[in-house]
Amino acid sequence: MHDPLVVAFDIKLPIPRLTSWGRVPPGHKRFTIQRRRYTPVEENMQHFMGVPIYPAWRPCAWYVWVGQKQLKMRTFCTVWHREPGGHDSGEICSHWKVDKATGKKIKDENGFIIDNSWKWHVRHWHLQFPWLQSIRTHFFQKCAWCGGPSRKGNWVNNTYQWNSDDKLPFWKSRPHLYHGDCMTPEHAWRSCSCEFPALPVQRNPRTGEIYGVRDYGKCETCDRFHGWGSTPEQKAVYEFIRSTTPPNTPMSPATKAEVHRRWEEIRALKGAD
Repeated sequence: MHDPLVVAFDIKLPIPRLTSWGRVPPGHKRFTIQRRRYTPVEENMQHFMGVPIYPAWRPCAWYVWVGQKQLKMRTFCTVWHREPGGHDSGEICSHWKVDKATGKKIKDENGFIIDNSWKWHVRHWHLQFPWLQSIRTHFFQKCAWCGGPSRKGNWVNNTYQWNSDDKLPFWKSRPHLYHGDCMTPEHAWRSCSCEFPALPVQRNPRTGEIYGVRDYGKCETCDRFHGWGSTPEQKAVYEFIRSTTPPNTPMSPATKAEVHRRWEEIRALKGAD
C-alpha cells in the first residue's frame, strides 16, 4: 500500500495511564514488569530471538501490567516523516544503509543494515498532537450518520476511508466519521438486499464483448451496492435494520441485541463450513 507517511518517534509525557490495549502475559496476577524482546518468526532472524529491543534505561523497554490493564505514558506529540514529492515511505529517504556508488542496500552477517537518519529530517516532519485531536473530536466532531456528538465509550472516530481532512479548520466537523454503532445502519442502508440483483456486466476492454456479469457492484434495481459474496442471511440482516431503523437514526438497544444475535449465527455457519 502506498503511503508517504511513517512514524519517526513519539514524544511522551511523564503522565501514566492505564489502557486495555495489549495481551496479558501468561502467569500474570496483579502486577507484572516484563522486558520487551524480539520474537521474530522469520528463519533468518531467529538469532535475534529474546534480544532486548531497547536499552534498559528507556521507559519503552518495559511492559508494566496492573490488574488486567497495561500502564503506558501519555503521548504529547507523534512525529511523522512525510516522504518528499508524495513518494512511498523509504523511496527517497532510505531506511537502510545504501552504497552511494551502486545504490544497493549494504548487508552484513545479520542482514541489511538499518539507517535511522531519516527520522531527523526536520524539513520532512509532520507533527500530530493526539490530545489536541481528542479535544477536537469531543467538542466539534459530529457523526456523519446521526449528527450526534461523541459520547463516553462511543467516540466519533470511525471511518471507511483512508483520506484525511487536515486542511479543515480546527472547529469544523470532518466528513465520513461515525459512531461505532452508527456504522451498522449506515452500511445496511447503502447495501443491496435484492434476491436477484441487477449487477454490471463484464466487457472485454479491447472488443467490448460481454463475457459475464460481476458478482459485486451497484445494483440497478435498488440503486444500492451489492458486496462481493453477500449471502441471503446477510441480506436478511440488512432488511431487518432498515425496517427498524430510519435513515440518519441510531439503532435502538433492542435492534442492536437482535443484530448481534443474527451476526453470531452467521459467523457460526461460516465456521461450520
